Amino acid sequence: MSTDPIRTGAEGGTGLLVYVPGLGADRSEGLLRRLGADLGPGWQVRVWSHGLTPLSSQRMEDVAHRLAVQVRTWAGDNGVGRPVERVLLVGHSIGGLLVRHAFLIDAGRAGGHSTRYPWTSKVERMVLLAAPNAGFRTHRLPLWLRLPYAVAAGVGRLTAEDLQVGSPYLTELRLRWVNAFRAESRPRVTVVQVLGDRDDIVTRDDSLDVEYMPGAMRIDVPEADHAGVVDVDDAPDRYGILHHALRGDLNRERLLAETPSAEPVIIVLHGIRTSRYANWVGQLTSGLTERPATVDHPTPVVWAPSYGYFSAVDFALPFTRARNLRRFLEWYGRVHVTHGGERHFAGHSNGTYLLGRALEAVPAMHFDRIYLAGSVLPREYPWTRITDRQQVRELVLHDRATHDVPVGWLCAALRGLGMRDIGTAGVDGFDDRPARVVEQCGAYRGGHGAALEPGVLPHVTAYLLDGRTDDEQDGASPYWFGLAGRLAGAMAAPLAVGGTVALARWMAPRGGRPRLVAAALAGGLAWAIGHAA
Repeated sequence: MSTDPIRTGAEGGTGLLVYVPGLGADRSEGLLRRLGADLGPGWQVRVWSHGLTPLSSQRMEDVAHRLAVQVRTWAGDNGVGRPVERVLLVGHSIGGLLVRHAFLIDAGRAGGHSTRYPWTSKVERMVLLAAPNAGFRTHRLPLWLRLPYAVAAGVGRLTAEDLQVGSPYLTELRLRWVNAFRAESRPRVTVVQVLGDRDDIVTRDDSLDVEYMPGAMRIDVPEADHAGVVDVDDAPDRYGILHHALRGDLNRERLLAETPSAEPVIIVLHGIRTSRYANWVGQLTSGLTERPATVDHPTPVVWAPSYGYFSAVDFALPFTRARNLRRFLEWYGRVHVTHGGERHFAGHSNGTYLLGRALEAVPAMHFDRIYLAGSVLPREYPWTRITDRQQVRELVLHDRATHDVPVGWLCAALRGLGMRDIGTAGVDGFDDRPARVVEQCGAYRGGHGAALEPGVLPHVTAYLLDGRTDDEQDGASPYWFGLAGRLAGAMAAPLAVGGTVALARWMAPRGGRPRLVAAALAGGLAWAIGHAA
């Protein structure tokens, strides 16, 4: 990693500008050379090269930590040289994500990092050049890069997976970032998002965070694409715009952020859809919004996003569950940016899976009240850890059903195949139940949607609006139902192995080894692409 300065003042000098490039060939030489000349004596202009490529496998969190350590040293906080008095941070593309994260780490706001280093209080401005604050979408990649990326991501973990829309890394960074700036009535750091008007990788939606952050603004650069926004040699006006973003007097009126809504938000998330319980989302939404609003009880904003029809087969495939997890995290990130009031959650089936996985992966995520029905989370889900991290501000209410086949049998079979991220809590209950997790002694009599029948929904509404948990049930699953679930778990792996062997033996005599090899390769390629989708 390069630490050679473009320009250095004597013994550290009075100012430090740190530039972090994006992926691929960097075209910022002219920009940095002119900035070094304009800043004048006493300023260091440093370039930190992260060494990442599209096929790197490092964790972005680790890379950001290394950047933070390097900035400490350049700024004099590690006892090397005289401490600087002013700091400017500039990042292009993923470099913008790294400077944001490094700043949060050393400001003690990244979660798990409590030490605050002096250089963070000296940052005057942070310029994000085409930074994908909300992440990138694979469909924006060039065609020639999509398939290699999908295959490589299916085989092993790539750094680029941290950069996808809705990744746990990006969601955590967004939440911590917004929280840090909302905690200050007058933020000390001015953040400028610079976007090229021809950028086909980063769009204006990536500026949503900036629009809701006090002391931040966006500047658009004409005739600039994603890589060329830092290239000032062939665009006479571009340097002036970038210099203004970094050092100019910004319009104070444009630095006034949009005010986040103070209305409570309730996210309602469906699961496996069948005709029997497909309408509960609309019915619950009506119940939540029909009560007259008062000063103490404003009408909540009910948001019921959908990831489309989701069958039991879809649920059984790990990569479809992972894809929907990214969608849920993207949705939550947007809610967190635009709404600053209470937030609650109601989920059924796969919706409970997405909620549980999201809470584990993103410690900065929180809800006030959580309602779970037909839960497919494992019995050993770590609710104590979740509540200790203050991710549940009030309560979790968990309702079960006595004859829930998708939970009691399908989830048991999938666990028998080694899928430990799902389980039978919707029938058997949670083993880890701290005080904030409320689980009725009995269960609703019925199947997968028993807790969502029209006669039961007023109980769910009362809980989400007022925190009431007074609908006690006394139903219990019969012995034969639990026995069938245990048999499904025990027999799933032997049946899967036997089926695979039988299929291979059936194919080999008819097509020979070439056909068998081709089928195996095709199946492996399909799995890899699906896993990375």
